[in-house]
Amino acid sequence: MEKLNENINYGILIRINREAQNLNLKFLSEISGVSLGHISKIEREIETSTKDMLSYIFEALCIDLNTVILKMETIQVDFWDFYHHIVYFESKDNVTNALNIFNEKYKDFESVERLLANLIYHLTYDIQLKKCEEYFHLLNIVKDYLDSSYRQLYYDYFGLYFKEKNNRKRFKALVLMTLSSLFYAVYFILF
Repeated sequence: MEKLNENINYGILIRINREAQNLNLKFLSEISGVSLGHISKIEREIETSTKDMLSYIFEALCIDLNTVILKMETIQVDFWDFYHHIVYFESKDNVTNALNIFNEKYKDFESVERLLANLIYHLTYDIQLKKCEEYFHLLNIVKDYLDSSYRQLYYDYFGLYFKEKNNRKRFKALVLMTLSSLFYAVYFILF
């Protein structure tokens, strides 16, 4: 049995990519030839697997396992480098450029780091709540398996998301109240 990199959480990667492609466990099991129970246990970190079995699963997801292994060795360092652009309040252009470089380098598969980087960017610089909902959906599925620093970022930005969402609701309510007051005043003046 060939040794795998023990620092990589293959279960999270399988689950995120399976969910991102809208595949259920049964279908992934059928196309990979790996039992449904085994895939489920790998995703939940109950079992580990051989490189051959993981290769079948990742191949069914149209992802090269060797690419995953190679790129996962550097993704955490690159993620924290990107995050420092945010923390140190660099210009939007610099942060956008850093995100584009990060996304291009790791475009072969979806990962917690890519989801967090894009979520943080879209909440901080380019507020797109719909996109954020997609990232939160995938992260929510695996949040219990995240390491503590990623879990903390997840919850921090989840709070920011709800604050932004509520601010938009308050703004809409204020606009509607202003419009209704305006219509009432015009109606009162005219009639």
